[in-house]
Amino acid sequence: MGFVRIFVERPVATILLTFAIIFGGLFGYRELAVSALPEVDLPTIQIEASLPGANPGTMAASVATPIERQLSTIAGIEQVISTSNTGSTQITVQFALDRDIDSAALDVQSVLSAVTRRLPPEMPSPPSFRKINPADQPVLILSVRDKTRAMNELQTLVDTLMTPRLSTLPGAGQVFVFGDRRFAIRIQFSPQALAARNLTVDDVRQAVAAANSNIAVGAITGGPRNFTLDASGNMEKPEEFANIIIATRNGLPVRVGDVAKVISSYERLRGGTKFNGEQALTIAISRQPGANVVKLVDSVRAVLPAVQEAMPPSVIIAEIVDRSQSVRESVFDAQVTLVGTALLVVLVIYLVLGDGRATAIPAVVLPVAAIGTFAGMYFFGFNLDNLSLLALTLATGFVVDDAIVVLENIVRHTEDGEDPRSAAVTGANEIAFTVLSISVSLVAVFIPLLFMGGIIGRLFNEFAVTMTIAIGVSAVLSLTLIPMIAARLLKPGHQEPGRVARITTAAFSRLTDRYLKAFDWTLQHRKVVGGLTVASVVVAVWGFAVVPKGFFPTEDTGTIFFGTEGAPDIGFEEMQKKQDQLAKIVREDPAVARVNSILGGEGNRGRMFAPLKPQDERDSIEDVQARLRKATSGIPGIAAFPNVPQNLNLGGRPSPTNYQYTISAVDKDELYAFAPKLEQAMRGIPGLVDVNSDYQRGARQAFVEVDRDAAARLGVPVDAIRRVLLAAYGNQQISRIYTDADDYQVIMEIEPEAQLNADMIGLLTVRGSNGSLVPLSSVTSVRIEGAPLTIAHQSQLPAVTISFNLAPGVALSKVKPLIDQAAADIGQPEGVSGALGGNAQQFESSTKSMPILFLAAIIVIYIVLGVLYESFVHPITILSGLPAAGIGAVMFLWLFNMPLDVIGIIGVVLLIGIVKKNAIMMIDFALAGQREHGWTPAHAIREAAAKRFRPIMMTTFAAMAGAAPLALGIGAGAELRQPLGIAVLGGLVVSQVLTLFITPVVYLGIESVMQWVRVRRGSAEVKELPGGQAFRPEAAE
Repeated sequence: MGFVRIFVERPVATILLTFAIIFGGLFGYRELAVSALPEVDLPTIQIEASLPGANPGTMAASVATPIERQLSTIAGIEQVISTSNTGSTQITVQFALDRDIDSAALDVQSVLSAVTRRLPPEMPSPPSFRKINPADQPVLILSVRDKTRAMNELQTLVDTLMTPRLSTLPGAGQVFVFGDRRFAIRIQFSPQALAARNLTVDDVRQAVAAANSNIAVGAITGGPRNFTLDASGNMEKPEEFANIIIATRNGLPVRVGDVAKVISSYERLRGGTKFNGEQALTIAISRQPGANVVKLVDSVRAVLPAVQEAMPPSVIIAEIVDRSQSVRESVFDAQVTLVGTALLVVLVIYLVLGDGRATAIPAVVLPVAAIGTFAGMYFFGFNLDNLSLLALTLATGFVVDDAIVVLENIVRHTEDGEDPRSAAVTGANEIAFTVLSISVSLVAVFIPLLFMGGIIGRLFNEFAVTMTIAIGVSAVLSLTLIPMIAARLLKPGHQEPGRVARITTAAFSRLTDRYLKAFDWTLQHRKVVGGLTVASVVVAVWGFAVVPKGFFPTEDTGTIFFGTEGAPDIGFEEMQKKQDQLAKIVREDPAVARVNSILGGEGNRGRMFAPLKPQDERDSIEDVQARLRKATSGIPGIAAFPNVPQNLNLGGRPSPTNYQYTISAVDKDELYAFAPKLEQAMRGIPGLVDVNSDYQRGARQAFVEVDRDAAARLGVPVDAIRRVLLAAYGNQQISRIYTDADDYQVIMEIEPEAQLNADMIGLLTVRGSNGSLVPLSSVTSVRIEGAPLTIAHQSQLPAVTISFNLAPGVALSKVKPLIDQAAADIGQPEGVSGALGGNAQQFESSTKSMPILFLAAIIVIYIVLGVLYESFVHPITILSGLPAAGIGAVMFLWLFNMPLDVIGIIGVVLLIGIVKKNAIMMIDFALAGQREHGWTPAHAIREAAAKRFRPIMMTTFAAMAGAAPLALGIGAGAELRQPLGIAVLGGLVVSQVLTLFITPVVYLGIESVMQWVRVRRGSAEVKELPGGQAFRPEAAE
């Protein structure tokens, strides 16, 4: 190739172009966003609707179902799931990955506009929606507390001084406040006092709404002076509301304060957060798509001192969870691994070549190729994350391959006495096609990854392109920069190596001699080796079929998350006590740094975050999780499910564990009868831990049965009965207070003494058609019964989700058959169907696509090699070592008790690209010998084995050096890197031993077939030239 000479003879241009690559890479590196994993945007929209006081059944039937049916008219929806609790419904709409989220949001908006008129008119506001990304989590969680201040005042400070500042930071997404304690005025009426004055709840509501008016009153503009108008109307204090006159009785006014207590309170009485046992507010800051996690956290930290200064001195702001910390540590450790790998690779080259000058040449290519890759990553909009750094680390072993192959050929020419400049041009030109073949076929492996659909394809697109860029840059540098430097650094003739290098080169010479002896034996027993080759294919297929499979390695993110669950009918105060007990136990663990406890206002569920101490100050996160699971299991009446939150979370329902199994049916009674049986059966499956369900049937419901005949006789509409119940027990907003800082609710409810049980329902009154008061006891009866605490739907069907974690060492692939078997054993009804959800669902789809991915990679490489070699058969020779690599990868994963997960799959795909390079170097040389010197196939392949043994071993050692630090699993984020390193290392070790012998045998076998075909067609046989006497071909026959 003539361009090699151009670069050798123009060193200034070559150096300046290299500097351009370096400067471009350094600029790109500074601009790269930093995150844990590549950006995975799941087009998801969350709809929220509220109807205070409505039970889960009402919310599901009157709110969730109409919206779900209307959503079915939108194209591109993959899944609709809903959860209805007391007073609220949450619907999650997940769209196909190729659906534009903005156009999807417009469709959802149209649906909500169309369905609003079919929803209950009592809803205080129409349903709202927002775009969410289930794969993303808050990057920073803060605690704000003040022992000297009321919580509603602290809430106001946070809303006015903190949230706006944080929301406007570059890269900041939504800022959520948990445990919010917003101010509200509560009017707590006494049913007896109302009845004594012949008043109803409606009278109170109407009086308050009329008295607390904020209607605009206009302006006077007709005279010589203009006047703006204002008038009394807006009230702000409890005593003002207490003085409102409802009616007059016997000439005396009846005020609100006569029939009710008016107090300053909160919008939500139940719920809140505690930081290390102290009342607090929790602020969670999320990031915008593509934002730099580290920069965002640094920006928040930079602005916090100003926020703290604006706050009163008694307010304390503390960090609870910092997701950037694990990202910083894992990215830093990945960078250290990258540098360590580069040094290891350079050491390997030195030990084999024994020449310091020759070793320095590829040592230059390594950093330049890595830095140049950063420029490409910036161009494609990638992040600096664990996967891209993983690609770069692995690429270190492969990037140097091209440099080694070119350099070794140049060195061989100089050792034969050729002038270094001439050797550089000749050696690079000779090997240019081999370099092109190795690089193109290695990149070809990633083509199926680039076109792979689903989440996995999105996730590994960045990995594949980063590797492609690195390999492309190295190939260019190997044919330009390497010859130019070699022409000036190398000396002609054989160079005497140093002491260490003498030892290693002598050992390498002995290894070469032994290899050639074994090689000769192999050719004399070709049938045995051929049989082993066929057997390796069978073993490899069997190994991939039986090896346990997983989804994604569990990372140590430095935090334990707890989902807590009390009895379905537990009261808030009791739940708070038990949650505090759990928090205290967790806080006392030596590995835990701090604890943040969150209880919602409704239901029996809570959450806890327990950030852990640095890794070097505690046990492994699996041990900490197991210890906390045992410690928190002894409190009666509450269950805790410790979980390690992962950076990858792919949809599904919110749950306290990592994996989900959802069952659904048309007949909800059949479903609800089967769900607890399946949950109990799953608790008995070995390897499943923290099994829990969103099926909460044990809640108590007071059902008010209306005697319709009596109600009609007394002129009491059923609607009026429901309205008075809503006013008494529905936390109903009847007015609103407007101030300069914010606006607050005025809430009406029955007095607290009447909220202890259902006995006071009969004392409520409604006005009959003749104007008299009718107590509810005259027209209703109350019975206590069981009811669901939560009602869930999936794809418009009633559904129950059972969540679980896996015990250490248990593969996800073993779980689904065990669950199916357990369901069959307990008699799963025909109308009930079950499927994995969330991460487990993605695992199932990725497992199904695995054989297709492998087959596609092999076909693509076959096509590329066939095009490069203009042959249908030689690519088969080159690919003959793949089964050996597969056996090695599966065997090493099995030895280290690791499942074949998504990361391991990428390692196997990489092996398909790596392993064939040994064969390419051999076959290239053999074909050239046959073509240019007329050698017989047997002599040609032996010469190839002898001459190419050194570069083959060097490139393999370099690849092993690249994979070894990953396989060791040292440092933060190592859990993600280790499966890939082990798979690649295992595949290289086994395939290196086998392919050095299998490839020549397959080559000779195919050449024999081709020769037979040529003879049948009448072609002349190739005659052996004198050079062939060095090896007795008859010995190979």
